[in-house]
Amino acid sequence: MAYVKKTWTNRQAEYPLRRKLTATGTTDVYDVSREEGLVIEEGDALNAANLNDLETRIENQFAVNDTHIANTTIHVTAEEKTAWNGKAGMEKGTWAPTVYGSTTAGAPAYSPWGTNYARCGNIVVLQFSINFSNIGGMAGALTIDGVPFAVKTGFSRFAGSAERIQLTSGTGFQFVPFINGNKIMFSNVNTGSWLNVSDLTNASTIVNACITYPID
Repeated sequence: MAYVKKTWTNRQAEYPLRRKLTATGTTDVYDVSREEGLVIEEGDALNAANLNDLETRIENQFAVNDTHIANTTIHVTAEEKTAWNGKAGMEKGTWAPTVYGSTTAGAPAYSPWGTNYARCGNIVVLQFSINFSNIGGMAGALTIDGVPFAVKTGFSRFAGSAERIQLTSGTGFQFVPFINGNKIMFSNVNTGSWLNVSDLTNASTIVNACITYPID
């Protein structure tokens, strides 16, 4: 745990230096006691209890520092990293896309790779590559589901770029990804139409994309 700071207070009295001498019965020997009048603040005594408490708090802080030094990469404990990421809303990981056709889901054969995401606050950067080996009876617009964070409420937007989409007529670069909820589709920038499964070659089709979008 972090060092716990203590606020020390002084003793305050009406007559702070006044003392009373009481005879003990032995010549020139007296007992001394405070005769301070009204005591306004008792203050913190310089005694064993308070000094030992100070030693303990310092020792605890040194233990935290030793843990930080031991982690030579980030100089914070795993617990502190988790707490900080939670406050900052930072997260990264991988996701598992599910591909189907909007009219007929089909059973396509594909291999996803590079399916990474990073979130900072309410902004997400998503990337993926999908290598098809068979269209598998899909029909309608090519749809990719399973996006780890839904797009911001009220948003259905074009974001990012898509490339290496293999078409029946060749390789196309004219499509942009369109994200709606947790789903991705692809729009032709020239015609505004969706990328249809029938436009894809049946084998070795590759879809790459990187998308940046807001979330709630």
